[in-house]
This record gives sequence, structure tokens and C-alpha cells, in this order.
Amino acid sequence: MAIQTLQLHNKFSISLLCEIAGISRSSYYKWTKRVPTIRQQENDEILKEISELHKKGHVNYGYRKMQQHLNQKFNKQFNHKRILRLMKQVSLHSISSEF
Repeated sequence: MAIQTLQLHNKFSISLLCEIAGISRSSYYKWTKRVPTIRQQENDEILKEISELHKKGHVNYGYRKMQQHLNQKFNKQFNHKRILRLMKQVSLHSISSEF
């Protein structure tokens, strides 16, 4: 992604950027044409749902409650570690109220 951004905005050559990054040009072009895996597509759907819930005001949902909601919504069993990892990836966490 950084190579694409630098190339588009600063007009650096792909060859130079790949050399700096230490990858071959063919690897870069293979990466640009990749198709997301089924797992990655599923993770994107989960992240979309997590973000929507958080925006709707369910900020008290931790990974356990979020897992329960997602299990019901998608009618599938998700591992709590996966949900926690995805929530961390987008910097979402529950807000606990102090008394």
C-alpha cells in the first residue's frame, strides 16, 4: 500500500520503490492483483458489523458480548480470540463505567 501511495502521489518509479522496500517488481504486481481469501472477506464483514454496532452506541460491548452478537447475527460460532484481534485491529474496546 505504501508503494502505491508513494507512486501515485509523488510519481516515484515502481522499480525504485520496490528496490528500497527489498521486494521484486513481480512480487509487487502479484500483490496488486491478489484476490482476498474467503477468510479475509469474512473478517471484513465482521469488522463492518462491529463498527456499525459501535457507531450505534453499543460502546459497552466487549469482545465477549460482541462475540455473542456476531454468533447470533451470522448464525456461526466465532472464536473469542478472533473477535478480540479484529476489535484491536480497528482500536475498538469497551468502555466500562466506574461507580
